[in-house]
Amino acid sequence: MMGRSLELMGMASFNVFLGLVLTVTFLSQNDGDKPSRLTEDSVSAFIQEMADVAQGKRPELDQYGITTWFMDHIEDQSRFTATVNIAQPNGTDDQRTLEMDRMNYISHVLQELKTVEEREARLNIEYVKINDDGRTASVVFTSIEKGRMPVADQGTEYTIPVTGMSYCEQKVALRNAVMKVSGGTCTTNITLSENF
Repeated sequence: MMGRSLELMGMASFNVFLGLVLTVTFLSQNDGDKPSRLTEDSVSAFIQEMADVAQGKRPELDQYGITTWFMDHIEDQSRFTATVNIAQPNGTDDQRTLEMDRMNYISHVLQELKTVEEREARLNIEYVKINDDGRTASVVFTSIEKGRMPVADQGTEYTIPVTGMSYCEQKVALRNAVMKVSGGTCTTNITLSENF
């Protein structure tokens, strides 16, 4: 069961990824227009587009394209923290904390795109606060996701259904007319199905 628990730590980045993706909705630019201020409307306008990126529904973005995109839109010194609570079928719980810098985060994103199957997600923005300067903002949102993850237990490999619920707070900043994620914190609760 411990091996399964360790492999499921990747599920945390699955939820953290959507957390970042939602925040990165600030980053898209309308047909080349460079934003001068962040707005609540700009967040809402791109949520669906960013959700598509999170689930690999943007065929024009291959692995290199995804990496480059995030390198361009995550600040160098960004730090992301995820507290992950895993509820296992046998009734035991496991809690871990993931600390990621920009490169660790991108690595997790790429890994989840390869390993999580049948991904579905529902996102809900709780609130967006644009600071008075119009160049920095905070967003709080929740997400519910489900999918199937491959695991190995005592030499047997199979996929198991997993459900993740996250509460995230993210920060963004407008730097030289380019919006960038500048960090975030998520709490994720993962439930494993008994049906293997």
